[in-house]
Amino acid sequence: MTATTFHKFSDLPFDLRYQIYLLATPSRLVYIQEGFPVKDELCEVKDDECFEWEYDKLEAGEAAFVDFSHQLCHGSLQFNLKLHPDLVYFSENWRAWIAESFSQPRRQTTLEEYSFTTSKTPYDPWTATPEAPCIPANRLHEKPKLAFELARETWLYSETPIPAFLHVCTESRQVLKTLGYQLAFGTRSHAPRTWFHFERDILYAPRINDDCEYNPLTDLNFAYYSSEYLTSVLSGCPWDFGRFDLDSLRSLRRLVLPGTWSPLPEHEPFVPSLHYLANMMKLLPNLKEIFLEEWEAEDIGGWLFGTVWWRIPKDSQHSRILNRAFEPRVCIPWEPIDSIGSMCWFDRGVMDGDGVGPIPDGQRYIMRTDHPLPSIAEHSRQWDRQAWAKMFRKQLQAKLQQHASYSSAIPEITFVHTCPESLSQRFLRGRHQFWQDFIHLQEAARDQSRLELVHSAIQEPRFRVNFEKIRLEARNG
Repeated sequence: MTATTFHKFSDLPFDLRYQIYLLATPSRLVYIQEGFPVKDELCEVKDDECFEWEYDKLEAGEAAFVDFSHQLCHGSLQFNLKLHPDLVYFSENWRAWIAESFSQPRRQTTLEEYSFTTSKTPYDPWTATPEAPCIPANRLHEKPKLAFELARETWLYSETPIPAFLHVCTESRQVLKTLGYQLAFGTRSHAPRTWFHFERDILYAPRINDDCEYNPLTDLNFAYYSSEYLTSVLSGCPWDFGRFDLDSLRSLRRLVLPGTWSPLPEHEPFVPSLHYLANMMKLLPNLKEIFLEEWEAEDIGGWLFGTVWWRIPKDSQHSRILNRAFEPRVCIPWEPIDSIGSMCWFDRGVMDGDGVGPIPDGQRYIMRTDHPLPSIAEHSRQWDRQAWAKMFRKQLQAKLQQHASYSSAIPEITFVHTCPESLSQRFLRGRHQFWQDFIHLQEAARDQSRLELVHSAIQEPRFRVNFEKIRLEARNG
C-alpha cells in the first residue's frame, strides 16, 4: 500500500474490521419510556390556564387509564382481567398494598350455589403463599388505579440513538450481536424493542413523578389518573421497574439513578434513599455500578444559559440543545470543583423556585439549618461526593445485610452529571476555565495588588458563579 492508495474496507482482515466495529461503538446512556395503546381521540384537550407551559392534551398514560377504567368497569376487562405470573417477583413490594386495599373480606356468590357446574378450573397465575398472597382479580374493579398498575398493557421503548453498526451491513450487525447487543426491556404484554448491551451500556432509571407519596398505605382510590400516580406499588422505590421483564432486571449491570442526593453533613444521611435503594437492589441482583445523578441537562443548561429550564422558549436554540432526542447523552463524573462552584452561585430567588440551575449547596444549608455558611474550604470537605459515595455504599451494605434473601455483591457507587454530548463539551470547557480562575485567585491570596489584578481579568461570571465571594474569602484567608 502506498501513500496514495488504501485498501477497501471489505479487503481488510476480519480481525481489524472487528476492532473497528468495536471501537466505533461506544457505550451509551439509554433512556427508557413507556408506551400505551391509546387512540388520539382519547387525548382530550385539557382546560387549564393556570400555567402557560401546561400541555394541551392528556398524556398517553392518563388517556390509557381512562380507557382501562372504562373497560374494567363496563367493558371486556370486567370479567376477563388476568394477572401475570411474573408479578410474584415484585410481591415483597405489593403485598402490603393488597392487604390494605382489600382489608375488608367480601364473599362472592358462585354459580355452583345455583347448580351450575363446569369442568374449567379457575385461573390462578401462581400458588398463593404468605410471601406472595392471592390478588383477588374479581375485586380489582373496586381499585381501578391498582388494577391499572398490575395489569395494564404497555411497552417500553427508547429514543436513544442505536449503535450505527447494527444497520451498516450484515457483518457489522452480526459482530455487534455477538458482542452482546440484543433487544431488551420487554414487558408482560409486549416483546423487547430496545437495543442494549448489558455490560457496556448504562440504563437511565425511569423515575416516577416528584410529587408522589411512596407510603404503601396511601389511598389508591382516586377517581382520575394523573402524573402523580403512585407507581411504587411494584418497585417499592421512586424508580419504576415494575414494567420490565424479569430477564432484563436480572441482567442489568449499570444504572443511573436520578434524584436528590444532597444530605446535610451533620445529619444522618441517605435514610430515605437507603430504604428505596435497598428495595431496588432486591429487584436488580446483578447490578455492578450505580451512578447517582447530581445534575441533569436542565440543571447544567440553566447554569450555562442563565435562566431556569422552564422559562426557556420551546423553539429556542437553548431548548433544542437540551432536548435533542437524536443526540447521545453522556455521564460526566463529579469533580470537587463542581461543589465549589455550587457554593458560589448567584442568589436569584432560589427560595421562590426561580433560581438558576440546581439549588446551591450553600443556600440549601441555610434553608435547612440555622448554622452560618461554612467557608469554601470547609464546604468542599463537607460536600465531598466521593466520600459520600463510600459512606453510602457502606450504609447500603449494612441495610441489605438485614435481609437474609439478598446475597449479591454491593455495586460501586459514583456521582455523575448527565446531559447531551454537545452540552457536555461546553460544560467541561467551562469547568476547566472556572478551575483555572479559582486557582489563580487562591494563588494570589497573599498579594492584594495581584489579587485585584487577577479578579479584574475575569471578564464574566462562569457558570453563574459569584467570584466576589471567592475573592473576599481569598483576601481574608
